[in-house]
Amino acid sequence: MAIPRKRVARLASLGRVALAVGLLAALGWAAIYGFKGSAHAGDTGRLADRLQVVRATASSAGPWLQAGVAEVQGVASRAAADPGAAVDSYASGPHTFREAFVVDRTLRRVAGAQRYWGSGNSLAPCAGGDAKGLQHLVDAAASTGPAVHAFYDPCGAAVVGAAQAAANGTVAIVLASPTTLAARLDTLAHLPNSYAAFVASDGSSVTADGAVAQRPDGAQKDDISVYVPGHAQHEGTDTVGGVVRAWAPLPAGWAVAVDEATPEFSPPAVVQRPNWVPVLVVACFALAILVVGFFDNRRRRALTRADEDRASFLAVVGHELRTPLTVLKGFVDTLSARWDHLDDDQRQTLVERLGPQVRRLHRGVDRLLIAADIQRGATLRVSADALALESVVNDVVEGFRPLAPLHTFAVDVAPDLAVVGDRKALGQALDQIVDNAVKYSPSGGTVVLRARRTSRRVELAIDDEGVGLPSDFSRIFEPLTQGEEVETRVHDEGGVGVGLYIARALLEAMRGTVSAARRAPEPGTRIVVNLVAGPSLPSGREQLAPTGRVHGPI
Repeated sequence: MAIPRKRVARLASLGRVALAVGLLAALGWAAIYGFKGSAHAGDTGRLADRLQVVRATASSAGPWLQAGVAEVQGVASRAAADPGAAVDSYASGPHTFREAFVVDRTLRRVAGAQRYWGSGNSLAPCAGGDAKGLQHLVDAAASTGPAVHAFYDPCGAAVVGAAQAAANGTVAIVLASPTTLAARLDTLAHLPNSYAAFVASDGSSVTADGAVAQRPDGAQKDDISVYVPGHAQHEGTDTVGGVVRAWAPLPAGWAVAVDEATPEFSPPAVVQRPNWVPVLVVACFALAILVVGFFDNRRRRALTRADEDRASFLAVVGHELRTPLTVLKGFVDTLSARWDHLDDDQRQTLVERLGPQVRRLHRGVDRLLIAADIQRGATLRVSADALALESVVNDVVEGFRPLAPLHTFAVDVAPDLAVVGDRKALGQALDQIVDNAVKYSPSGGTVVLRARRTSRRVELAIDDEGVGLPSDFSRIFEPLTQGEEVETRVHDEGGVGVGLYIARALLEAMRGTVSAARRAPEPGTRIVVNLVAGPSLPSGREQLAPTGRVHGPI
């Protein structure tokens, strides 16, 4: 059977592309291999020797840092039950760091030395000192787990501090002088024209004299030696020609770093500038691969996107609906099996616990149905009434007070401030946003709702003191999207990932907008709702038009 001509031509075209890519790949490999192989073997050996010295320094300093981390973890585990006893036990036993104390997250003293605190256990820095370094350490421990930083304490002394959050919300801290760590830099500090330091995860460093410095180019942690071509300066040292850089990792996110000018490190310069021919060959090779794979990638993304959406939907719904159903099943089984053995108060308690789970299940299903209607293209028909924004906001806040008793809700909305929209739709949108703020805020946090008029618009900002937004928060208003980095919640209701999506759809139906931003410098998230401004309300009136109606799927 003869092969059709079109198919032969297509196969020939694909063969030519494959041959071109193969030739480019071979040429690029040969060019890169030749470029790398041109380095002198002696330079490679010297790099390996330098890395070995840095690793030896790391092996000496590593146990010291690890001991500090272990000590603060022990203090934190005991501080959850008795902070005073935890500090006393640390002081009376053998320890690597200098001293231990326990504070809350606002740096109020709970137990330990009175060194930095005045009367009433409030922080009282020495003259010229401040608490920025100590607060940074406490914040890092509260958000990322065990943290070890170098900083100046409230009395201006250089210290290395390790911190660990305890189960009761306090933070245990152990401090040590950085000179005990810096003593291990002796073998590196005498290298000519060099910079040697222990670099912390936040970029601060301990130098050979025990001082705390800030590394100018950030701390890249690796276990290989690299070189940086061009002109660089470290600690005032002119390093024309490049820098030999060696890194070795340490516990708690630290690293040993040593930079040395290439003229001092190796008279025949380690750094060799690449020829333009291999660079051009590699660029052509990469371009060919990109062109060939571009259309194929588009087709594969289109085919897999639907599968990913379905998998995401099933995963979210399966997790969020199974949890309340499991709790309900447990309570029902207990009532059924032990009814005759329970008194009236116990039965009443179990029955009352069914309600929140039922409401959670109902709330999740409702949100999914609303989101499904919106995605299906159902039109949201909302009324355009003049509403007292203060009244709508207060109604939403009052609904959350019994659900989040440890939270503080602050409302700053002028009584005469009016917006154009639908009361029910606006209330539902704000309910979704405030619910998100409560879930991602620590217990006892403050949620602030503040409004102001700008020209013909009204801007309502909802601020929380929560864990903040994930690194990529561009998709948080899309359906079935949750912040993967945001794990700390007040309660176990994770949501189904459609709350902010519903809020955006409702606000856009009322000619409004919604956006998210990180608060700075305070921790937390700011959601900004922008609405059409209405006429100013007379004093004492809550609404100029009848209660709004939401038509359609809501």
